[in-house]
Amino acid sequence: MALRNAGLAETLDFDDLIILHLLGKGDLTVTAIAKSMSLSQPSISQRLRKISKAFSAASLIERAGRGIALSPYGQEISKRASAAIKALQGL
Repeated sequence: MALRNAGLAETLDFDDLIILHLLGKGDLTVTAIAKSMSLSQPSISQRLRKISKAFSAASLIERAGRGIALSPYGQEISKRASAAIKALQGL
């Protein structure tokens, strides 16, 4: 599965990586992520739309009952976001 996107670095910021990382944990809702980042739920939802648009080749998010879950592709992106956060924190 190819994860390259020419304009991706210009599209996503550090907060987007954190959102992907937190979603990858699987037990957090959009509301919980918003609270943990001191942002509003609509702000997180807007960022999720932006993130999904950046990876337009595949769906990152799936509906799961009243919430959302990462698709298999989204789980791979989340792992990479977690690795990027860890690398940036080590600088």
